[in-house]
Amino acid sequence: MEQMFQVVSDVEKYKEFVPFCKQSDITERKTGYLKGKLSIGFPPITESYVSEVSLIRPRLVNCELQF
Repeated sequence: MEQMFQVVSDVEKYKEFVPFCKQSDITERKTGYLKGKLSIGFPPITESYVSEVSLIRPRLVNCELQF
């Protein structure tokens, strides 16, 4: 469970392993919370959004998207 939590909560590295993820940057980080800007797509279509992520180690990663 801890390994899965680490992979899912590591938003900064999504661009390294999530298909078609062009950008994955953290814009805000606090204990148990982060906000990231992500861009997903295959040119010419790319969508960007902000993801607010609540974290409770090791059992919960909750994401809310803002388009």
